Amino acid sequence: MSRWCLEQVRAGAARVGRTLNRFEVITQPSILFEPTTPERQRRWDGAMTFYINHCVYPEFDRLWEVSGLREEALAVRAAAEAGDRARAERLMVETIYPHLVVSGGQRDTAASFWQWLDGHLEAGVTMIGLPLEIAETVGISLDEVKAHVANRPIRLPAE
Repeated sequence: MSRWCLEQVRAGAARVGRTLNRFEVITQPSILFEPTTPERQRRWDGAMTFYINHCVYPEFDRLWEVSGLREEALAVRAAAEAGDRARAERLMVETIYPHLVVSGGQRDTAASFWQWLDGHLEAGVTMIGLPLEIAETVGISLDEVKAHVANRPIRLPAE
């Protein structure tokens, strides 16, 4: 989705004779863990409702289409409209979350983070905002992130 968003911004800038050369393109990961504590359950439920609603409402169909996730969103919509919240959540986690959020259990959250980061780097993001507690939440040190983005046109806010 980041790639499409940046293409739209670049196209708009080009229409008025500008480029994004003087702009920072900043993103920050949404990190969701499997709901193993009451706080994580509350965050998980809120995020799940947010994204399922974006699948249910037809006003968001174009967003899913341009992101390449139209069929996945329609499957989530069908499950939600059939009253099968558990299936809608499972489809969300399996097919849409990997493209939008860093999620999973403690073991697979790091892999989800690297996938998310690489997708944003490929899209043209120039700065990544990271939570201060990235090592505690994702199990990746800031030094590992710095090494991963070395020799790329990207900055971390602390630089």
